Amino acid sequence: MNQSPVGHSVTKVDAFSKATGAHIYPSDVVHEGMLWAQVLRTPHPHARIRAIDTEAAQNLPGVVCILTAKDVPGENRFGLIVHDQPVLCDEIARWEGDALAVIAAETDEIARQAREMIHVDFEPLPVVTDLEQALLPNAPTLHLQGNLCTEIQGGNDDIGAGFDDADFVFESDYQTGRQEHAFLETEAGVAYYDEDGLLTLCVGGQNPFNDRRQIANALGLPEERIRVLHPMMGGAFGGKEDINIQIHLALVTYWTKRPCRLMLDREESLRTGVKRHPFKVRYKTGVKKDGTVTACEVTILADAGAYTSLSPAVLELATNHCCGPYNFPHTKITGKAIFTNNGNNSAFRGFGNPQVVVGIEQHMDMMANAVGMSPIEFRQRNAIRQGQKSGAGFNVMGTVTLPRVLDSVQESDLWQQREQLTQTSSRWKKRGLGFAAIWQPFGLGAGLEQGAHTRIELQINGRYQAHISSPDLGGGIVTACLQLAAHELHCTVDDFDVVSGDSLSPKAGSSNASRATFVVGASIMD
Repeated sequence: MNQSPVGHSVTKVDAFSKATGAHIYPSDVVHEGMLWAQVLRTPHPHARIRAIDTEAAQNLPGVVCILTAKDVPGENRFGLIVHDQPVLCDEIARWEGDALAVIAAETDEIARQAREMIHVDFEPLPVVTDLEQALLPNAPTLHLQGNLCTEIQGGNDDIGAGFDDADFVFESDYQTGRQEHAFLETEAGVAYYDEDGLLTLCVGGQNPFNDRRQIANALGLPEERIRVLHPMMGGAFGGKEDINIQIHLALVTYWTKRPCRLMLDREESLRTGVKRHPFKVRYKTGVKKDGTVTACEVTILADAGAYTSLSPAVLELATNHCCGPYNFPHTKITGKAIFTNNGNNSAFRGFGNPQVVVGIEQHMDMMANAVGMSPIEFRQRNAIRQGQKSGAGFNVMGTVTLPRVLDSVQESDLWQQREQLTQTSSRWKKRGLGFAAIWQPFGLGAGLEQGAHTRIELQINGRYQAHISSPDLGGGIVTACLQLAAHELHCTVDDFDVVSGDSLSPKAGSSNASRATFVVGASIMD
């Protein structure tokens, strides 16, 4: 090899198959004799389930089985951090996406018809949708412990002293809404028993080991009897980090011993998939006349939705970054994730950071304007430097580039010509120019698993086989890892065969949070 593939463009390993339409996505996988599944979900955001009558649907020709909570052989709960979400609701439904029954039939049409024939006796319960109201003593409660999912307190010094040093005090509130991931391929996959007798799930997902653990727990099986495959899929963005269809598929195949397919249509995916957490964020800051921020008090309310999911980790990353890349000497941070009947919220790109960036960056602009400084000059005055502590109290050890970045912004043609560039004669069309500063970790932080392992084997034919369990969501992690492996082994990317997204490979963690190339790639080079 004359030239290292690192630092140079290479053709993605899946480029040809995708360009020609030959690529097999999870939604393309079929098995001979497979069943077709559909899921019955509650139409109520909060309700007690008195009874489920499946008799008429069960008698429909072509229906093979209808599974309810009593048919879950293991724990009828799942979750990435806390097992609090029912596989199939037994007593209480807490949002409109909660599943009540899984129908398996010989055709998709029969399964859909049977779903409409199931009668459920509901007792609607009071609904809570507002974050502040959810914390009131008389609010409807979603869980026995109440509506507070998790709470985080942080900061780095005496906040009162910081406000005493200030010449001005500013307060403002910011709010962000729910956001749909809108991946091109909805939740889809197939369950079957492979030639070794392993219950195998070929589905879209972001961590085969997390999926395997939760599936095994629900089925009451050892993890080694289950295999999860995440082939290259049509996007995820955090929206396939949680269990969606995996356990429902596994249940059908577990009981019928037949392959089973399930793919959510777009309407069901939009209605039942997890979303980005809505946030309410309040900033209270103290500032000197020279533009130095002396105090920053932040209060964050995050809408967890009906179940815990990844809310504690999202909230922790948000509290770690809510003061931005600035050196605020006195801070106080309070974060609460709150249960509501507003769907279910989990991972989304940025993992809690975008919601607080919206707040701190607007607040910085407002403070700069109030003290008569340009937004760049104000940020330069308060930018964090190497060795200083962040607003959350952790030491900044690596290279800090914000001051240099701000210099580059100020010297750029865009910024120098901003007055001309934003001028327009149109009454309705306007042009704006602005900037925001953000720092974002590689990985989730928040104490979640960060390590990665890969395995590369030299095969008898002289080719290498790379086992990379982190699935490729479309971003090219497999190609990036092969570039690094080829660099280390002094060969080319074409010298590799790949096994990716397979729970039989070494554990490499999730494909999320911009971690895959950085963390999984490091395991290849180590």
